[in-house]
Amino acid sequence: MEFYPYTIPDADVLWRKIQDEDPSDNVNEVKLLPVVRVGPIIKNAAKRAEKERAPPVTRTYHNLVKSGIAWADGFLAHPSLTTFALGMPIYTTGIRYDPANDTAVDVQGKPVVDPVLLGAMRDDAATIEIFHDLSRRNRGIVFRGLIRGPDVCEGEIYYKFRFEGNGLDPWGKLRDLCKDQATVGQLQQEGFVFPLVVADRCWDAISYDAHIDEKGKPTYKVMTHEYPLNELQPPHKG
Repeated sequence: MEFYPYTIPDADVLWRKIQDEDPSDNVNEVKLLPVVRVGPIIKNAAKRAEKERAPPVTRTYHNLVKSGIAWADGFLAHPSLTTFALGMPIYTTGIRYDPANDTAVDVQGKPVVDPVLLGAMRDDAATIEIFHDLSRRNRGIVFRGLIRGPDVCEGEIYYKFRFEGNGLDPWGKLRDLCKDQATVGQLQQEGFVFPLVVADRCWDAISYDAHIDEKGKPTYKVMTHEYPLNELQPPHKG
């Protein structure tokens, strides 16, 4: 079972949720695949710190790494939960982030000044560090990467469905990050090799090898950011 940390701040909370549903005796045989997405993890950590009147948890590189590792370790060490794999949503752009100075450069080597883009690269760098730490300490755990193309497009504008709430978000400022995540082979090219691929939607699984045309037939084009799965249609007049 794969899940994200948006509503699951730690392993104990998940276990309590399971117990509330009166599970069967063999519930611990269910194999779990938590996805280590640092954004919601740090948000949950900040909420807990505020509730417990502890020092505030800000979104620094150090706190992102610390919180992400602690969240994953909680599932790996939980006595009643069976975690067989961890999802690592790496974009690869974090390799151009400098944690010592909290700076980053773009693909042309120019300094990144936009706070949204810098924050996304900081998140990705933290995810990479978390992956290295967890993989070094947990030889028996499977790690899976993430390839995700745009959900829909309108002309040259690409969109993703929001993780929280409804609606679409354009790639916008994060276009380079989204493009890397949508390009098959990008992770391997940067040295990240994952033995497991999980497709949330059947179209994603098919599109690794084929692009489905409007008649539902495969045209066998390798999926890249240039081959979105759906086209936004203009509104009907009348």
